[in-house]
Amino acid sequence: FEQPALFRNNDLPGIMLASGAQRLIAQFALKPFSRAVVLTANAEGYRAALDLRDAGVEIAAIVDLRTGSEAAAQGAAARAAGIAIVPGSTIYAAKPASGKVGITGVVIRTVDSAAAGERRIACDGVAMSVGWAPSDGLICQVGGKMAYSDPIQQFVPDVMPAGMFAAGRINGFHALDAKLADGARAGDAAAAHAGLFTGPVAKIAERIGPSPTHPLACLSHPDGKVFVDLDEDVQLKDLENAAQEGFDSVELLKRYSTFGMGPSQGKHSNTNTIRVLAKIRGQTMGEIGAPRSRPFYHPITFGHLGGRGFHPHRHTALHQRHVDAHAVFMLAGEWKRPAYYATPGTTRESAISQEARAVRQSLGIIDVGTLGKIEVSGAAAGDFIERIYTGRFAKMKIGTTRYGLMCDESGVIIDDGVIARIAEDRYYVTTTTTASASVYREMQRWALIWGLEVVLVNATGTYAAMNLAGPQSRAVLATLTGQDLAEAAFPYLGAREALVAGVPARLMRVGFVGELGYEIHVPACSGAHVWDALIAAGASVRIRPFGVEAQRILRLEKGHAIISQDTDGLSTPRDAQMEWAVKMDKPFFIGQRSLAIVAEKPAKRTLIGFTLSPHHRGLVPQECHLVVDGRTICGRVTSVVASPTLGHVIGMAYVTPAQAKPGTVIHIRLDSGHQVDATVSATPFYDPKNLRQTEGGPATAEAPAAPPPAATKSMANAGKT
Repeated sequence: FEQPALFRNNDLPGIMLASGAQRLIAQFALKPFSRAVVLTANAEGYRAALDLRDAGVEIAAIVDLRTGSEAAAQGAAARAAGIAIVPGSTIYAAKPASGKVGITGVVIRTVDSAAAGERRIACDGVAMSVGWAPSDGLICQVGGKMAYSDPIQQFVPDVMPAGMFAAGRINGFHALDAKLADGARAGDAAAAHAGLFTGPVAKIAERIGPSPTHPLACLSHPDGKVFVDLDEDVQLKDLENAAQEGFDSVELLKRYSTFGMGPSQGKHSNTNTIRVLAKIRGQTMGEIGAPRSRPFYHPITFGHLGGRGFHPHRHTALHQRHVDAHAVFMLAGEWKRPAYYATPGTTRESAISQEARAVRQSLGIIDVGTLGKIEVSGAAAGDFIERIYTGRFAKMKIGTTRYGLMCDESGVIIDDGVIARIAEDRYYVTTTTTASASVYREMQRWALIWGLEVVLVNATGTYAAMNLAGPQSRAVLATLTGQDLAEAAFPYLGAREALVAGVPARLMRVGFVGELGYEIHVPACSGAHVWDALIAAGASVRIRPFGVEAQRILRLEKGHAIISQDTDGLSTPRDAQMEWAVKMDKPFFIGQRSLAIVAEKPAKRTLIGFTLSPHHRGLVPQECHLVVDGRTICGRVTSVVASPTLGHVIGMAYVTPAQAKPGTVIHIRLDSGHQVDATVSATPFYDPKNLRQTEGGPATAEAPAAPPPAATKSMANAGKT
């Protein structure tokens, strides 16, 4: 790898490696400069100067770090062309153009740093060829060792792993004939190792130079801006300060200054850093040594890393039932969940729509066993839940459930769930699938900090869970349980413990999809039995399993937000229109103080529902498409689907508060640059009076003029992904 020179302002546009300038000319037919200075210490620099001249670049001077002239043919050609050569000198600083968009010239000095020899040369570009560093990453990563060779000023292989052979420049041979001879030697050695050659194998030739790499580290500058690592913006003064503070070994210096940690992985900074450290400590390059080489040595595209994921996947207790039903799986956190169930002769979109219609019109069942399940018990269980979640829970009646919203200390929403009170000192809490581990961990941390008398049990894998939803859910479940399911005996938001198909179960009358429904939690070992019993009992009404994609359609029709999809790392309850779930008059909850501060400041965005015209036939917005007003970005789309129930596209998006009034037309910019007009709509889009969940009655699709009551949104987590 060609190495850059170190001087003040060496990070400005117009300063590049000589090989980079040659590549622009040869591969892209681009003229890199109008007037250039070539800084070199080898024949490659002279060759680059000639190539630049042939491309129409005026060569102001070749500044050669060596005191003698270039003996190779390139040197003679440069002198014959009348190019000025300044031997024994280097660039001391580059002069920036206005706005630092380029350079106007360079200041050169003799290599002994004598200011008396300073002069300025006008130019708009610098091509550097002052040395080379070996491409030794593979050798070092498999256990090879490199040693410094003083005659050629380069690290060369010292110990090679068995079966690996190096040749050419990495061995310190830069002349063409020397590289060819070394290549032939390495080929013989490789063939002999493979048993394909029995003749004598020559030893590596003596490395005698001359070296194409100059040992000068750099000339320091009192005004700084001498960049050693251009990836990490590490300057010469940073290395000097680090060494002064005791970080004077190459490994410590790397960790402290971060040199070599950028995209180039030290290819252009390691050698210069070693030279600087050697100068500071008064040691040789060999005594300092090189930093350890680790994968990846070259930049790796996400495409190469985007193959099969070799990490554990979790299966629910019902996984085989989904396989048997031809489920197409997706990852939800670490869980494999059915996205939808494939039907022969049916497209993906049609299968998902059919699943959604089955829930609205008759009966559907979904595996929600991936939800986090945490049991909180103890004398202080109620107080603990009150502190963790933003609502009120200490005075909940046994056998009831309530929506719980969780914030962090900064008031940002981090999770939500359903809290069921199953005894005076016992609560059963569900969390979102992806946050179950982190929520349990946070609960443990806060329990220790507060010193409360609570016991926390992570029961996520202990229970299987399924949500039976649809107008026929009560009638079908009644055939499998002795629990009275009448509205008066088991109302909406109720929780009961009963036998289902002979298995002890926790029943919660909640639902993420906006229909009469029951969430059924049973021991994982009995999950398949209960699932089979429900499928058999619902056969007469054509019960249909539905997956995550249909669930997302159904929840969006109800205007329910998904945490981490419709919220982000800055979303507060006010942003997400979830202030109804926050009780600021409580003595304390996590994030309360921050939310009080936020409430005193004007809102910047708010989450709204939107619809497209039923007559829209063009491109449909996608998640993360921007809401714009002219050239101003006002927000983004968080969710969008074509609703099979309503017959048009619905979605949710963040907009400015001024755009949040129902009926306002907003503009959504697509990837193509075109804009689609949408109309802000109050949510929920479907069954705004919540009759389907509370009474199992007929639904209406008209949205109300006012925001929905808290009870309408209070089950936003049940069955959530």
